[in-house]
Amino acid sequence: MGLFSKKPKPPKPGTHKVKPAEASDVPAAASAVVAAPSAPAAPAAPPAQRPESGRNEAARQDASRPEAGRREPQRKEPNRAPQPRREPPKRPAPTKAEEKAAAKKARKFHIDPADYLAMRAEVADLRARLEASEQAKAIVESRLAALDATTTAISAGSLGGGDDVRNRLASLESQIVTLADTAEAANAAAEAAAAKAATAATVASEAAVVTQPAEADPELAARLADLEARLAEQAEVAAALAAMPAPPPASPETDPALAARLDELAAQVHAAAAVTPPDHTQRLGEIEARLAQVAAAQAAPSLAPIAADPDPELVARVDALAARVEHVDTLAGQLSQLNARVTAQAELGHQLSTLRDRLTELQNEQSDRRAAALAATDDADLRDRVNALADRLAANDALMGQLAQLAERMAANDNAVRQHSEQVAALEQRLDSVATELANQISELGRDIDGLAEVGTPGTPGVSDTVIDHLRTAQVKLANEQARYEIAFREDLAALAERVRRGTI
Repeated sequence: MGLFSKKPKPPKPGTHKVKPAEASDVPAAASAVVAAPSAPAAPAAPPAQRPESGRNEAARQDASRPEAGRREPQRKEPNRAPQPRREPPKRPAPTKAEEKAAAKKARKFHIDPADYLAMRAEVADLRARLEASEQAKAIVESRLAALDATTTAISAGSLGGGDDVRNRLASLESQIVTLADTAEAANAAAEAAAAKAATAATVASEAAVVTQPAEADPELAARLADLEARLAEQAEVAAALAAMPAPPPASPETDPALAARLDELAAQVHAAAAVTPPDHTQRLGEIEARLAQVAAAQAAPSLAPIAADPDPELVARVDALAARVEHVDTLAGQLSQLNARVTAQAELGHQLSTLRDRLTELQNEQSDRRAAALAATDDADLRDRVNALADRLAANDALMGQLAQLAERMAANDNAVRQHSEQVAALEQRLDSVATELANQISELGRDIDGLAEVGTPGTPGVSDTVIDHLRTAQVKLANEQARYEIAFREDLAALAERVRRGTI
């Protein structure tokens, strides 16, 4: 049998069924079968033996029985012990690669709704950001176009007063910065003065409660009244500075750089206006209330003995408080000056806005003039002039082509002339060498002839035939050399003339 082949399973205890082949024809056999449980148990089969099929067992029993009528009553065999079931071999544990592949396959077809919704929200957010970036890009492009147009107009001379405006804006900016610094210093000084005044009022109230004079000192009351009046003026100055109007907004048709600088100046002006905090009025009110308490305490009837003279320490404190109030008055004057300067700056901003409007009008007028000049131009005349210029350009192009060809030919002719000059120099050198050689040979012949002439004079023996033959041979040789050089020279001259005729020179 194979490893995984099916095997007959043993019957479970108490579930054995009697097959038709095992049934008995005699009723007694049936009773014997019923009484079989009370019979002694037969020895159990060894565990190594396997039960066979019911049909095979019945066939063996029929074959072993000689007669069918002599059947003995069969006894029901007791239930045999169940055989242990063999389990199939376990599969090997999956490897890491198989586990990863299985996990990947499981994740591939699983989508978390929360992740999907989060991804959808991120995509929507990204789309909104892209739209916002596109809008910002369009705004930046429009501003760049406006800046380019303004720069072009300034470079063309259409905005003549641009440098003056920039200089004035720079000076205005420096003044505003100085104003803001001064206002901050004044605010700090005012806060310090208010704190000192509050401290002085507290000390004065305590001193008044301690001394409790029956009648107030006239000088002290006058100083306190003066202090109250100055504090009221300080409150009015702070309220006026807080209610200062803002400078007019910049015109949208002006230079973006100028508009940006004007916006910065306006912000600085607002900051300078907002330097004085709004709670100064409340602090001044508290100081006035404390001064009123001091006055009430001084006016209250005294149960203690009346002091003949005011306390020197209290008088010194009141003097110091009066000096501080004078310093506060100085600060109030400075604040009023700052308010005047801010008002002047607002007027200057109005003038700048008027100047921007004027520049805009000038630009519009220049654009209208250009449009009118272009409309008044004769289109036909302009077209004819353009056509004439185009024809002249075409003719110039043809002339330029011819000039280029002539330049090329001149360059080629220069090379040919250089070559021919070299050839002529070589010919002259050859002619010089030939002439020199001929002159040498002629001089030798002349010397020979002179010698012959001397030999032919009377009183000298005659010339031998050998010498005469030698002379004749030399003459023939000289004539041949001369003829050969003449032929070569004529050939060179003919070749040069042919090249000149062909135009290669």
